[in-house]
Amino acid sequence: METFKIWILSLCGATAITSLCKIFLSKSKYRNITNVFLSMFVLLYTVLPFENIKFNVDYFKEGISYEESKISYYQEGYAFILKESINKICEKFNIGVISIEIDSYIDDDNYFIVENLVIDIKDDSRITEVKDIIKNNLNYEVNVI
Repeated sequence: METFKIWILSLCGATAITSLCKIFLSKSKYRNITNVFLSMFVLLYTVLPFENIKFNVDYFKEGISYEESKISYYQEGYAFILKESINKICEKFNIGVISIEIDSYIDDDNYFIVENLVIDIKDDSRITEVKDIIKNNLNYEVNVI
C-alpha cells in the first residue's frame, strides 16, 4: 500500500510539473509539440510501473496462494540460473552436457536450497573432473552420470 501512495504522489508531482511547463510555454510557437510531448510523458509515467507486473497463472488457480506462486517463480528462476552457469562452465572446459536435473526448494528464510544435482555428460571418463570443476566453481556437490 505504501508503494501505491508513493506512486500516486509522484504522479501528482509529474502532473504539476507538466502543467507549469504548459503554462510557461503557452505563448510559444512550439506549444502544440510541447503539449503532445508533456501529455505523452504523463501517460508513460502513469503506465510504466505496470510494466513490471507479471500475471502468474498459478496465482489464479484455486488453492495456490500468492506467496506460494511467488516462491515457485523465484525457484524456477534460480534453477534456470544454476543450469545456465553449469552449462557455461562445462562449455569452458569442453565438456558435453546431455542433461541437468535439479531437485530444489526455497526455505523459510528465502534461500535457494539444492537437495540433489544430477548432470549427465557425454564422456564418462571425465566424471570426477566434472565433480571437481562444479565443486570449485559453484560450490555444489553434484552427481555426474
